[in-house]
Amino acid sequence: MLDKPSRNSPRDKLKNHLKACQTPLKNYPLKAVFLAVIFIAIVFSFFSQILISLNAMGFTTLSLLILLVLGYPCHLQSLYHDLKLSIYQYQQDKIDFFKTYGEKQEDVIDDIRIIYETDNTVTVQFIYQGQPSQLSLSKGAIPQSYANQQLVVIARCRAIAKEHLSAYLTLFETRDLAQEYQTILKHPIITEGLLSDNDILQLSEAPDKPMVSFQLALITQPKESETSK
Repeated sequence: MLDKPSRNSPRDKLKNHLKACQTPLKNYPLKAVFLAVIFIAIVFSFFSQILISLNAMGFTTLSLLILLVLGYPCHLQSLYHDLKLSIYQYQQDKIDFFKTYGEKQEDVIDDIRIIYETDNTVTVQFIYQGQPSQLSLSKGAIPQSYANQQLVVIARCRAIAKEHLSAYLTLFETRDLAQEYQTILKHPIITEGLLSDNDILQLSEAPDKPMVSFQLALITQPKESETSK
């Protein structure tokens, strides 16, 4: 039996990071004030005699404003970096859940078509569960076949068992978050380097969508003398 979902679930952690990116100024003034206090303390320790003759309040205000302006881009970058790590952790937690509670199914697909591309890559085309699918890999990654061996695609599928589905959705349902925070997820900082389109797309998909992986492999066929018996 599954443990009761934690309040700090993968979904909740991700939502907290999305909220932080949506309202980046919420906690930023406190951080800036803290940095300003440290900065002023350091300056006063070295130039106390000079600064005594200056307006301390004016100097403090100016220092704070400078830090607010200069530090904000770094603060924003830090928030989006934390969001990236949060999404990666969410994906890893989902994979771990599938490994623990998912039902595994493995199929061998022998009707495949291999296309040699011009950039040293190979595309393997096949039909999986009635849908056209493909696998791309480098030419060097193709196994070398010998007598009585055949290249096939191994399809491995994991789906959440029905008895665990409710708890799984509580932990990993993010379609509403993808809709609510779509402006954040489409921000240039995110789309131009931090996350791939696929990373973001996964948040919009049904979380109970089966996880499928494909692998090109060799199987040994029985000899004719063995099959004729």
